[in-house]
Amino acid sequence: MEDADTRVKDIYANIRLWLENHRKSGYLDVYSPVCSDEERFKVTLGILSDKGVLHLPHTLQKNVQPPEKDLTTYQSFAQSADRLLKSKKALRKKAILLQLCTKALVFAPTDSIESVALSYGRRARALFLAKLYQDSINDIEKALELGYPAKLQSKLSLIKARCLVAIYGYGSSLVYEAVDTTRKLSEKNDRRKRRARIARALTALSEKVFEDPLEKWNDHAFLPIVDVVDESKNAEIPGASPAIAINYSAKYGRHIVATRDIEIGQVLAVEQPYAVVLELNRRFVNCWYCLIQTWSGIPCDVCANVIYCSQKCKELAWKEFHDVECNVLGVLVIEDLNVGALMSIRLLIKALKEYGGWQPFRERLEQINNCS
Repeated sequence: MEDADTRVKDIYANIRLWLENHRKSGYLDVYSPVCSDEERFKVTLGILSDKGVLHLPHTLQKNVQPPEKDLTTYQSFAQSADRLLKSKKALRKKAILLQLCTKALVFAPTDSIESVALSYGRRARALFLAKLYQDSINDIEKALELGYPAKLQSKLSLIKARCLVAIYGYGSSLVYEAVDTTRKLSEKNDRRKRRARIARALTALSEKVFEDPLEKWNDHAFLPIVDVVDESKNAEIPGASPAIAINYSAKYGRHIVATRDIEIGQVLAVEQPYAVVLELNRRFVNCWYCLIQTWSGIPCDVCANVIYCSQKCKELAWKEFHDVECNVLGVLVIEDLNVGALMSIRLLIKALKEYGGWQPFRERLEQINNCS
Protein backbone atom coordinates (compact mmCIF):
# COMPACT_ATOMS: atom_id res chain seq x y z
CA MET A 1 0.00 0.00 0.00
CA GLU A 2 2.91 2.34 0.84
CA ASP A 3 4.45 1.75 -2.60
CA ALA A 4 1.17 2.72 -4.28
CA ASP A 5 0.86 5.84 -2.12
CA THR A 6 4.46 6.79 -2.89
CA ARG A 7 3.86 6.35 -6.62
CA VAL A 8 0.76 8.58 -6.51
CA LYS A 9 2.67 11.26 -4.60
CA ASP A 10 5.54 11.09 -7.11
CA ILE A 11 3.14 11.40 -10.06
CA TYR A 12 1.48 14.51 -8.71
CA ALA A 13 4.81 15.98 -7.60
CA ASN A 14 5.96 15.65 -11.22
CA ILE A 15 2.78 17.32 -12.48
CA ARG A 16 3.09 20.20 -9.97
CA LEU A 17 6.73 20.71 -11.01
CA TRP A 18 5.77 20.76 -14.70
CA LEU A 19 2.96 23.23 -14.01
CA GLU A 20 5.29 25.53 -12.07
CA ASN A 21 7.86 25.48 -14.88
CA HIS A 22 5.30 26.54 -17.49
CA ARG A 23 2.87 28.70 -15.50
CA LYS A 24 4.76 31.98 -16.01
CA SER A 25 4.36 31.71 -19.76
CA GLY A 26 0.68 30.85 -19.45
CA TYR A 27 1.58 27.51 -21.06
CA LEU A 28 1.94 29.35 -24.37
CA ASP A 29 5.32 27.68 -24.91
CA VAL A 30 3.50 24.34 -24.89
CA TYR A 31 0.27 25.11 -26.72
CA SER A 32 1.04 28.00 -29.06
CA PRO A 33 2.59 25.74 -31.76
CA VAL A 34 -0.71 23.90 -32.15
CA CYS A 35 -3.84 25.41 -33.61
CA SER A 36 -6.73 22.95 -33.20
CA ASP A 37 -8.55 21.42 -30.24
CA GLU A 38 -7.63 17.96 -31.48
CA GLU A 39 -3.90 18.84 -31.47
CA ARG A 40 -4.16 20.45 -28.03
CA PHE A 41 -5.89 17.34 -26.76
CA LYS A 42 -3.07 15.15 -28.13
CA VAL A 43 -0.48 17.37 -26.43
CA THR A 44 -2.34 17.16 -23.11
CA LEU A 45 -2.69 13.39 -23.43
CA GLY A 46 1.05 13.15 -24.07
CA ILE A 47 1.85 15.28 -21.02
CA LEU A 48 -0.35 13.17 -18.76
CA SER A 49 1.22 10.03 -20.21
CA ASP A 50 4.76 11.34 -19.61
CA LYS A 51 3.87 12.10 -16.00
CA GLY A 52 2.54 8.57 -15.47
CA VAL A 53 -1.11 9.46 -14.92
CA LEU A 54 -2.56 7.36 -17.75
CA HIS A 55 0.01 4.55 -17.48
CA LEU A 56 0.58 4.69 -21.24
CA PRO A 57 3.92 3.43 -22.60
CA HIS A 58 5.94 6.20 -24.28
CA THR A 59 6.36 4.13 -27.45
CA LEU A 60 2.65 3.45 -27.85
CA GLN A 61 2.17 5.25 -31.16
CA LYS A 62 5.15 3.43 -32.72
CA ASN A 63 4.37 -0.09 -31.58
CA VAL A 64 0.59 -0.31 -31.41
CA GLN A 65 -1.93 0.55 -34.10
CA PRO A 66 -5.32 1.76 -32.84
CA PRO A 67 -8.41 0.24 -34.49
CA GLU A 68 -9.42 2.04 -37.68
CA LYS A 69 -11.75 1.53 -40.61
CA ASP A 70 -10.13 -1.05 -42.86
CA LEU A 71 -11.39 -3.25 -45.68
CA THR A 72 -9.49 -6.33 -44.44
CA THR A 73 -10.89 -6.03 -40.90
CA TYR A 74 -14.36 -5.40 -42.32
CA GLN A 75 -14.15 -8.54 -44.47
CA SER A 76 -13.03 -10.63 -41.50
CA PHE A 77 -16.07 -9.66 -39.41
CA ALA A 78 -18.39 -9.85 -42.43
CA GLN A 79 -17.27 -13.38 -43.32
CA SER A 80 -17.65 -14.55 -39.71
CA ALA A 81 -21.15 -13.07 -39.60
CA ASP A 82 -22.09 -14.65 -42.94
CA ARG A 83 -20.93 -18.09 -41.79
CA LEU A 84 -22.96 -17.83 -38.60
CA LEU A 85 -26.02 -16.53 -40.48
CA LYS A 86 -25.98 -19.61 -42.71
CA SER A 87 -25.46 -22.07 -39.86
CA LYS A 88 -27.96 -23.74 -37.56
CA LYS A 89 -26.41 -21.89 -34.63
CA ALA A 90 -27.65 -18.48 -35.80
CA LEU A 91 -30.79 -18.47 -33.65
CA ARG A 92 -28.94 -19.72 -30.58
CA LYS A 93 -26.11 -17.21 -30.96
CA LYS A 94 -28.08 -14.11 -31.88
CA ALA A 95 -26.11 -11.79 -29.58
CA ILE A 96 -22.78 -12.87 -31.07
CA LEU A 97 -24.21 -12.61 -34.58
CA LEU A 98 -25.47 -9.07 -34.01
CA GLN A 99 -22.13 -7.99 -32.58
CA LEU A 100 -20.26 -9.42 -35.59
CA CYS A 101 -22.63 -7.61 -37.95
CA THR A 102 -22.22 -4.33 -36.08
CA LYS A 103 -18.43 -4.61 -36.05
CA ALA A 104 -18.43 -5.28 -39.79
CA LEU A 105 -20.45 -2.07 -40.22
CA VAL A 106 -18.18 -0.06 -37.92
CA PHE A 107 -14.99 -1.16 -39.71
CA ALA A 108 -16.38 -0.79 -43.24
CA PRO A 109 -14.51 2.11 -44.90
CA THR A 110 -16.82 5.07 -45.41
CA ASP A 111 -15.71 5.45 -49.03
CA SER A 112 -16.63 1.82 -49.75
CA ILE A 113 -20.35 2.51 -50.08
CA GLU A 114 -21.19 -1.04 -51.14
CA SER A 115 -19.46 -2.47 -48.04
CA VAL A 116 -21.47 -0.16 -45.81
CA ALA A 117 -24.72 -1.01 -47.62
CA LEU A 118 -23.99 -4.75 -47.41
CA SER A 119 -23.27 -4.35 -43.70
CA TYR A 120 -26.68 -2.82 -43.06
CA GLY A 121 -28.34 -5.54 -45.14
CA ARG A 122 -26.47 -8.29 -43.29
CA ARG A 123 -27.43 -6.93 -39.90
CA ALA A 124 -31.05 -6.51 -41.04
CA ARG A 125 -31.21 -10.28 -41.58
CA ALA A 126 -29.74 -10.90 -38.12
CA LEU A 127 -32.19 -8.46 -36.51
CA PHE A 128 -35.09 -10.26 -38.18
CA LEU A 129 -33.91 -13.55 -36.68
CA ALA A 130 -33.71 -11.83 -33.29
CA LYS A 131 -37.33 -10.64 -33.67
CA LEU A 132 -36.16 -7.03 -33.59
CA TYR A 133 -38.39 -6.21 -36.52
CA GLN A 134 -38.40 -2.41 -36.42
CA ASP A 135 -34.62 -2.34 -36.08
CA SER A 136 -34.41 -4.66 -39.07
CA ILE A 137 -36.60 -2.29 -41.10
CA ASN A 138 -34.36 0.64 -40.10
CA ASP A 139 -31.29 -1.16 -41.42
CA ILE A 140 -33.06 -2.26 -44.61
CA GLU A 141 -34.02 1.31 -45.42
CA LYS A 142 -30.43 2.50 -44.85
CA ALA A 143 -29.07 -0.30 -47.05
CA LEU A 144 -31.42 0.54 -49.91
CA GLU A 145 -30.71 4.27 -49.61
CA LEU A 146 -26.98 3.57 -49.93
CA GLY A 147 -27.41 1.58 -53.13
CA TYR A 148 -27.65 -2.03 -51.97
CA PRO A 149 -26.73 -4.32 -54.93
CA ALA A 150 -29.70 -4.54 -57.32
CA LYS A 151 -29.49 -8.34 -57.58
CA LEU A 152 -30.10 -8.62 -53.81
CA GLN A 153 -32.70 -5.89 -53.30
CA SER A 154 -35.77 -8.11 -53.68
CA LYS A 155 -34.54 -10.46 -50.92
CA LEU A 156 -34.00 -7.52 -48.59
CA SER A 157 -37.39 -6.05 -49.47
CA LEU A 158 -38.98 -9.44 -48.70
CA ILE A 159 -37.48 -9.34 -45.20
CA LYS A 160 -39.00 -5.89 -44.73
CA ALA A 161 -42.41 -7.22 -45.77
CA ARG A 162 -42.08 -10.06 -43.26
CA CYS A 163 -41.12 -7.61 -40.51
CA LEU A 164 -44.19 -5.49 -41.26
CA VAL A 165 -46.46 -8.54 -41.15
CA ALA A 166 -44.98 -9.48 -37.76
CA ILE A 167 -45.58 -5.95 -36.41
CA TYR A 168 -48.91 -4.93 -37.99
CA GLY A 169 -50.49 -8.06 -39.43
CA TYR A 170 -51.04 -8.96 -43.07
CA GLY A 171 -53.95 -6.56 -43.56
CA SER A 172 -51.86 -3.43 -43.03
CA SER A 173 -51.49 -1.02 -45.93
CA LEU A 174 -47.78 -0.90 -45.13
CA VAL A 175 -47.58 -4.63 -45.86
CA TYR A 176 -49.39 -4.24 -49.19
CA GLU A 177 -46.98 -1.47 -50.16
CA ALA A 178 -43.94 -3.57 -49.18
CA VAL A 179 -45.27 -6.59 -51.09
CA ASP A 180 -45.81 -4.48 -54.18
CA THR A 181 -42.32 -2.97 -53.92
CA THR A 182 -40.76 -6.41 -53.49
CA ARG A 183 -42.60 -7.79 -56.49
CA LYS A 184 -41.50 -4.88 -58.69
CA LEU A 185 -37.87 -5.19 -57.59
CA SER A 186 -37.93 -8.91 -58.31
CA GLU A 187 -39.43 -8.43 -61.77
CA LYS A 188 -36.83 -5.78 -62.55
CA ASN A 189 -33.66 -7.40 -61.21
CA ASP A 190 -34.14 -11.15 -60.66
CA ARG A 191 -33.77 -14.11 -62.95
CA ARG A 192 -36.67 -16.46 -63.50
CA LYS A 193 -35.92 -18.94 -60.67
CA ARG A 194 -35.51 -16.26 -58.04
CA ARG A 195 -38.60 -14.40 -59.29
CA ALA A 196 -40.57 -17.59 -58.76
CA ARG A 197 -39.19 -18.05 -55.22
CA ILE A 198 -39.93 -14.44 -54.30
CA ALA A 199 -43.47 -14.72 -55.71
CA ARG A 200 -44.16 -17.87 -53.64
CA ALA A 201 -42.77 -16.22 -50.50
CA LEU A 202 -44.98 -13.17 -51.01
CA THR A 203 -48.07 -15.33 -51.51
CA ALA A 204 -47.26 -17.26 -48.33
CA LEU A 205 -47.19 -14.08 -46.25
CA SER A 206 -50.99 -14.11 -45.92
CA GLU A 207 -50.82 -17.40 -44.01
CA LYS A 208 -47.45 -16.97 -42.33
CA VAL A 209 -47.44 -16.63 -38.54
CA PHE A 210 -44.45 -14.77 -37.13
CA GLU A 211 -43.35 -14.63 -33.53
CA ASP A 212 -44.19 -11.45 -31.65
CA PRO A 213 -41.52 -8.74 -31.65
CA LEU A 214 -38.93 -9.03 -28.90
CA GLU A 215 -40.12 -6.92 -26.00
CA LYS A 216 -37.36 -4.48 -25.13
CA TRP A 217 -36.70 -3.66 -21.51
CA ASN A 218 -38.35 -0.36 -20.62
CA ASP A 219 -36.28 0.95 -17.74
CA HIS A 220 -38.18 4.27 -17.69
CA ALA A 221 -41.35 2.42 -16.65
CA PHE A 222 -39.71 1.62 -13.30
CA LEU A 223 -38.43 5.09 -12.55
CA PRO A 224 -40.36 7.30 -10.11
CA ILE A 225 -42.08 10.41 -11.42
CA VAL A 226 -39.84 13.31 -10.49
CA ASP A 227 -41.22 16.80 -10.05
CA VAL A 228 -39.23 19.64 -8.55
CA VAL A 229 -41.69 22.19 -7.21
CA ASP A 230 -41.02 25.86 -7.98
CA GLU A 231 -37.50 25.13 -9.24
CA SER A 232 -37.53 28.38 -11.23
CA LYS A 233 -37.58 30.32 -7.94
CA ASN A 234 -34.08 29.16 -6.96
CA ALA A 235 -31.82 31.80 -8.50
CA GLU A 236 -28.62 30.31 -7.06
CA ILE A 237 -29.00 26.67 -8.11
CA PRO A 238 -30.64 26.07 -11.52
CA GLY A 239 -32.99 23.10 -11.50
CA ALA A 240 -33.23 23.00 -7.71
CA SER A 241 -36.03 23.52 -5.26
CA PRO A 242 -36.08 26.78 -3.25
CA ALA A 243 -35.86 24.53 -0.19
CA ILE A 244 -32.06 24.61 -0.53
CA ALA A 245 -29.47 27.37 -0.90
CA ILE A 246 -25.71 27.79 -1.15
CA ASN A 247 -23.89 28.93 1.99
CA TYR A 248 -20.28 29.50 3.01
CA SER A 249 -18.45 29.09 6.31
CA ALA A 250 -14.84 28.85 7.41
CA LYS A 251 -15.52 25.36 8.73
CA TYR A 252 -17.29 23.80 5.71
CA GLY A 253 -16.39 26.10 2.82
CA ARG A 254 -19.10 26.25 0.15
CA HIS A 255 -21.99 23.98 1.06
CA ILE A 256 -25.74 23.57 0.67
CA VAL A 257 -28.18 24.30 3.48
CA ALA A 258 -31.93 23.87 3.92
CA THR A 259 -34.04 27.02 3.86
CA ARG A 260 -37.08 25.28 5.36
CA ASP A 261 -38.21 21.88 6.61
CA ILE A 262 -37.80 19.15 3.98
CA GLU A 263 -40.09 16.13 3.83
CA ILE A 264 -38.64 12.61 3.61
CA GLY A 265 -38.40 11.57 -0.04
CA GLN A 266 -38.84 15.09 -1.39
CA VAL A 267 -36.88 15.71 -4.60
CA LEU A 268 -34.58 18.69 -4.20
CA ALA A 269 -32.96 18.99 -7.62
CA VAL A 270 -33.21 17.62 -11.15
CA GLU A 271 -30.46 18.43 -13.62
CA GLN A 272 -29.09 17.03 -16.85
CA PRO A 273 -25.51 15.78 -16.36
CA TYR A 274 -22.80 18.03 -17.78
CA ALA A 275 -20.98 15.00 -19.18
CA VAL A 276 -21.54 11.25 -19.32
CA VAL A 277 -19.29 8.48 -20.59
CA LEU A 278 -19.87 4.90 -21.63
CA GLU A 279 -17.88 1.86 -20.50
CA LEU A 280 -15.60 0.98 -23.41
CA ASN A 281 -16.77 -2.64 -23.50
CA ARG A 282 -20.30 -1.36 -24.30
CA ARG A 283 -19.31 0.89 -27.19
CA PHE A 284 -20.77 -1.41 -29.90
CA VAL A 285 -23.99 -2.04 -27.97
CA ASN A 286 -24.91 1.36 -26.52
CA CYS A 287 -25.09 4.84 -28.01
CA TRP A 288 -21.87 6.77 -27.42
CA TYR A 289 -23.88 9.96 -26.81
CA CYS A 290 -27.08 9.16 -24.89
CA LEU A 291 -25.98 5.69 -23.65
CA ILE A 292 -29.23 3.97 -24.66
CA GLN A 293 -28.89 0.36 -25.79
CA THR A 294 -29.24 0.10 -29.55
CA TRP A 295 -29.43 -2.90 -31.88
CA SER A 296 -29.37 -0.91 -35.09
CA GLY A 297 -26.70 1.63 -34.23
CA ILE A 298 -24.97 3.78 -36.83
CA PRO A 299 -21.18 4.21 -36.79
CA CYS A 300 -19.00 7.28 -36.73
CA ASP A 301 -17.97 8.25 -40.26
CA VAL A 302 -14.33 8.63 -39.25
CA CYS A 303 -13.30 6.25 -36.46
CA ALA A 304 -14.01 2.58 -35.83
CA ASN A 305 -14.70 2.93 -32.13
CA VAL A 306 -18.30 3.95 -31.46
CA ILE A 307 -21.92 3.74 -32.59
CA TYR A 308 -24.98 5.96 -32.12
CA CYS A 309 -28.68 5.20 -31.78
CA SER A 310 -29.63 7.94 -34.25
CA GLN A 311 -28.29 10.55 -36.64
CA LYS A 312 -29.26 13.22 -34.11
CA CYS A 313 -27.06 11.71 -31.38
CA LYS A 314 -24.26 11.29 -33.90
CA GLU A 315 -24.38 14.98 -34.85
CA LEU A 316 -24.66 16.19 -31.24
CA ALA A 317 -21.68 14.07 -30.17
CA TRP A 318 -19.57 15.43 -33.01
CA LYS A 319 -20.51 19.01 -32.12
CA GLU A 320 -19.90 18.64 -28.39
CA PHE A 321 -16.82 16.41 -28.09
CA HIS A 322 -16.30 13.63 -30.62
CA ASP A 323 -14.72 15.83 -33.30
CA VAL A 324 -11.79 16.24 -30.89
CA GLU A 325 -11.59 12.77 -29.37
CA CYS A 326 -12.32 10.88 -32.59
CA ASN A 327 -8.77 10.45 -33.89
CA VAL A 328 -7.25 9.66 -30.49
CA LEU A 329 -9.99 7.49 -29.03
CA GLY A 330 -8.41 4.38 -30.53
CA VAL A 331 -5.39 4.81 -28.25
CA LEU A 332 -7.68 4.92 -25.22
CA VAL A 333 -9.50 1.80 -26.45
CA ILE A 334 -6.21 -0.11 -26.70
CA GLU A 335 -5.25 0.89 -23.18
CA ASP A 336 -8.75 0.07 -21.88
CA LEU A 337 -8.89 3.21 -19.76
CA ASN A 338 -11.44 3.23 -16.97
CA VAL A 339 -14.52 5.42 -16.81
CA GLY A 340 -12.78 7.95 -14.59
CA ALA A 341 -10.07 8.63 -17.16
CA LEU A 342 -12.62 8.88 -19.96
CA MET A 343 -14.72 11.26 -17.89
CA SER A 344 -11.70 13.51 -17.28
CA ILE A 345 -11.03 13.69 -21.01
CA ARG A 346 -14.68 14.35 -21.83
CA LEU A 347 -14.89 17.15 -19.25
CA LEU A 348 -11.72 18.73 -20.61
CA ILE A 349 -13.00 18.75 -24.19
CA LYS A 350 -16.46 20.10 -23.32
CA ALA A 351 -15.04 22.81 -21.06
CA LEU A 352 -12.52 23.98 -23.66
CA LYS A 353 -15.25 24.17 -26.28
CA GLU A 354 -17.57 26.00 -23.91
CA TYR A 355 -15.01 28.67 -22.99
CA GLY A 356 -13.42 28.97 -26.41
CA GLY A 357 -9.82 28.14 -25.55
CA TRP A 358 -7.25 27.52 -22.85
CA GLN A 359 -6.87 31.10 -21.61
CA PRO A 360 -10.60 31.78 -20.99
CA PHE A 361 -10.86 28.33 -19.43
CA ARG A 362 -7.95 29.05 -17.04
CA GLU A 363 -9.43 32.42 -16.09
CA ARG A 364 -12.79 30.83 -15.31
CA LEU A 365 -11.14 28.15 -13.17
CA GLU A 366 -9.31 30.83 -11.22
CA GLN A 367 -12.60 32.70 -10.68
CA ILE A 368 -14.23 29.56 -9.33
CA ASN A 369 -11.27 28.74 -7.08
CA ASN A 370 -11.34 32.28 -5.67
CA CYS A 371 -15.07 32.21 -4.91
CA SER A 372 -16.00 32.41 -1.28
